[in-house]
Amino acid sequence: FFDAVHLNSVRTMKFLLLSAVLLTFVYGQPPPQQQRCMETPAQWIGVLHEHNFEANGGREPEIRHNYFYYDATNERVNITEYEIFEPSGRSELIQELYFFRDETMYRIEGRRCEKQSLNETFHPYGLREARFFGREILGAVNPGLGVLVDGFHDERDGGFYHGFWAPIRTTSDRECIPVLEDYVRLEGPVPRRVNAHFTFLNVSVVTTASPFPPSTFTIPPECIPPPRKN
Repeated sequence: FFDAVHLNSVRTMKFLLLSAVLLTFVYGQPPPQQQRCMETPAQWIGVLHEHNFEANGGREPEIRHNYFYYDATNERVNITEYEIFEPSGRSELIQELYFFRDETMYRIEGRRCEKQSLNETFHPYGLREARFFGREILGAVNPGLGVLVDGFHDERDGGFYHGFWAPIRTTSDRECIPVLEDYVRLEGPVPRRVNAHFTFLNVSVVTTASPFPPSTFTIPPECIPPPRKN
């Protein structure tokens, strides 16, 4: 009887010791460290596939496929968007030019151009005060197939932000690109877009060797009033 009790005590001690070692290993590990994601390059091009949660039963487009040209150096943005309205399936092609320094916006739809005042401050595309919460593999975990991304979360102005960003190989350790973003009761990367999900595709950094396409930020002729006749 004594040997059986002694043997059980030894087993119990071994179990407790092993549990303590495992707990120390699991909980003693340092949390995953943020990579280098803080802000995007100053100039880049990409495709923003947008799901608009403010579609309002067809009064607003539910899907937008945005060709996005971002120029923080000169504080300007060009968005050429293909809009799809549900449930009708109607589609439209619209271009929007934002010149923050001039406080001017142009909206071109077909041959019509509307010039509007832009009373908004330009904010460089970055994470601002978002908090890093972990690292994930986007897609397959098999070597060479997935993308290692950092996850961020933010609560501000009564809304929520969730995003996954991936480092980009440049000379700066702070630069990265967004991959997935959700804005809930917050304005997204496109001015005046609230409550939307964005998937980023085909992002490329603008350089001297690979500049913006010609006339990216040229005001279309339909937006220029004809000269006055004397």
